[in-house]
Amino acid sequence: MLHIRHLSKRYGGTAAEANHDITLSFGPSQVVGLLGHNGAGKSTLLGQLVGAIRPTSGTVLFGTRDLVADPALARRVSSIMGQSAAPMRGVTPRDAVVSIARLRGRSRRAAVAVAEDLLGTLELGAWADTTGERLSGGVRRLTAYAMACAGAGPIILLDEPTNDVDPVRRPILWDHIRGLADKGHLVVVVTHNLAEAQPHLDRVVIMRAGRVVRDDPRPAPGSASTGEGALLRLTLLGVAGGLEIPFGATPPPPRRDGSLTVTFPASEGPRAIEWATGCQAGGLVADFSLTPATGPTSLEELYAELHAS
Repeated sequence: MLHIRHLSKRYGGTAAEANHDITLSFGPSQVVGLLGHNGAGKSTLLGQLVGAIRPTSGTVLFGTRDLVADPALARRVSSIMGQSAAPMRGVTPRDAVVSIARLRGRSRRAAVAVAEDLLGTLELGAWADTTGERLSGGVRRLTAYAMACAGAGPIILLDEPTNDVDPVRRPILWDHIRGLADKGHLVVVVTHNLAEAQPHLDRVVIMRAGRVVRDDPRPAPGSASTGEGALLRLTLLGVAGGLEIPFGATPPPPRRDGSLTVTFPASEGPRAIEWATGCQAGGLVADFSLTPATGPTSLEELYAELHAS
């Protein structure tokens, strides 16, 4: 479907390359996690795939057609949700999503139906007709995601889609991403929230200093995350000192970045969500995510190992 061959990008007269000799192939019906530190070259790669950034060298093929030679085709077959939210002053989420679907060739009636479906699925109905300057960052982020999906072609590129999104709607967004892949789309997701992303990814590509350093297919979720004896993992961000967790094994102290992870039986899940929500409301944690505990080799461990080498 999408074949990247020896793709490199150098800006100006700098010696360092934002991307260096990247070769990858992606098929349909995949959710691919594109991981790496800030400055690893992830956003530059997405920009080249959507035709917004011209490579210094290399090719990007959609089937047999060269997207570097035909950036207009790149923009027809792919859509992107960038790191920065689109300006929405005076524009409502409904207007924005309908307009994008119309630009991608949908009739007025079809565009309205697409917008209604996306706004309903993402639970944005309460803000559908509120102008952008009155929306929270999370609602604007979800609107940008809906715009990327509205009438989208076979390739959807998402740059940190869960940023600013509240913990209640993050699982909804991930479920929708999974549904896009199940319908045949290739979805490439840049994210730094590894614990949250892990259960939803079919494949992981890790970049460092502009190069691909790991291309790793992920195993399908198995008995570790379902059925009797299943475990859940709660990741807390921005943990205040002295936080006591009333379930699961005693966790290690918070990491230097203020995060903390605890694993516990799935039967404790409802209690964990209620407790973590209360902690966030009381300012004891900045954010949290709850995911299946998928075994001893997590994305966090893999990522840390690669970047320590």
